[in-house]
Amino acid sequence: MEITELQDIEVKKYIKFDGECITQIIDFKPELAIVNQACEIFNYFMNKGYKTRVKSPEILFLSLLYGSLNIKDILNKISTSQTKYMIKCCKNDLLTSVSNLDKELRVKLSSIAINSLDTLI
Repeated sequence: MEITELQDIEVKKYIKFDGECITQIIDFKPELAIVNQACEIFNYFMNKGYKTRVKSPEILFLSLLYGSLNIKDILNKISTSQTKYMIKCCKNDLLTSVSNLDKELRVKLSSIAINSLDTLI
C-alpha cells in the first residue's frame, strides 16, 4: 500500500486498475485504517468475483475511500483541490495493523463497510 502527496496534477493519468494493483487520487490524506479497509474490501470483492452496481473498479475503490456513492460530488471535490494524494494498493500488500482507533474513526469505518454492501448487486 502506498500513499503519496501530489501537487495539482492531471489526475486521470494516475487512476488505473491493472488486475493486480488499484491506484486512485483523492483530495485528503486518509487515515491508515481507512486505506487498509478500502484495500481489503476492494480486494475481497475482486477476488471473490462479486458483481457490483459500480461497474468501474476505479470508481468502486474511490467510493470505498470516501465512504460514499455520491461520485459526482467526490469528483468535484478532487478537481478543485490543490493538494491531492495518490492511493495505491495491490493484491499482495501486507496491510499495516491499526489499533487504538477513536470512536469517530470506528464509526466512519463502519459506515464505509455498510456502504460497500450497498454496491453489491
